[in-house]
Amino acid sequence: MEKEKIETWYHYTDFEKFKCILANGTLRFKCSTQSNDILDTRYFVDLLNESNLSDLCEAPEDLAALNEFCASYFKFESYHPKIAAYVACFTEIKDSRLLWDAYTMNRPKNENAEEKCAPKYNGVIIGFNAEKIRNFVQQFNGKAGFARVYVQPIIYEKAQHLKLLGNCFSEFGLIYEVIKNDPNQAQNPILPIQTGSKVINLKKCFVEAMIYLIYKIETLAPTMKHEFWQEEKEVRAVLCRYSFWGNKDKIEKGEGNNRYIDLPITEDMIETIVLGPEFGEAEEKELNAMTNAEIQFANLNHEKSKGTGVIRYQ
Repeated sequence: MEKEKIETWYHYTDFEKFKCILANGTLRFKCSTQSNDILDTRYFVDLLNESNLSDLCEAPEDLAALNEFCASYFKFESYHPKIAAYVACFTEIKDSRLLWDAYTMNRPKNENAEEKCAPKYNGVIIGFNAEKIRNFVQQFNGKAGFARVYVQPIIYEKAQHLKLLGNCFSEFGLIYEVIKNDPNQAQNPILPIQTGSKVINLKKCFVEAMIYLIYKIETLAPTMKHEFWQEEKEVRAVLCRYSFWGNKDKIEKGEGNNRYIDLPITEDMIETIVLGPEFGEAEEKELNAMTNAEIQFANLNHEKSKGTGVIRYQ
């Protein structure tokens, strides 16, 4: 039986961030390494360290040695991705206590925080139209500076991760062989490398295949997460940008790992707002008073969480 298509994806957020979304009419794509997952976008490095590459993909002896060398590139302590991923996170789950706890609480950052910032279930879930999110992301497809843009459910199964990585190295081998055997392409050797007991003369076929391998793995990395997170059933909208591009188009903000991209959204992308279990008249009054907001709360469909009157923060 074909799996039922999910038409709405849900974005959990706290009350203050929701006010910013309404005021500015934007959705924030954060650098993926900012997330609460320590391994985010780098989990594949651990997988490569734990795995025997020969078990992931079959290859002739010479190519297998080259695969090992390529894998070592990602294992260096000095490894720095050539592609940065900016992500907006959604879930297939509409009203989850686990996710209310994790992503919607206005938690004080210090003991002297004002009372109004005390932890409370007054955040919201924004229900986005899934197809409109897909179309929204595709506006950047093929634009300068963007390596790849896509929307995809997160993969949590380790066996599937290893299969995907194996496919990447198999494709690397195919590209390497095709270019190597193409008489119309110059194969000027560059510096040889030592891998185990073998010396390999690197040529154009290796360089181009390696560029493809880096691209393939680094654009895939944001969709692979440790199984610990599988209860979240996350769906990600991903904008992959070349690091060398910098910020020529002026759309990135922030510094270092705190970089982000704010993109304009419209009211018609939002199907519903689920109000948190402790979202009350005070919150609604504050939102309705935002008459200059780009997105008007009063124009949005909203409903109460099934946790209303059931749960409170203590």
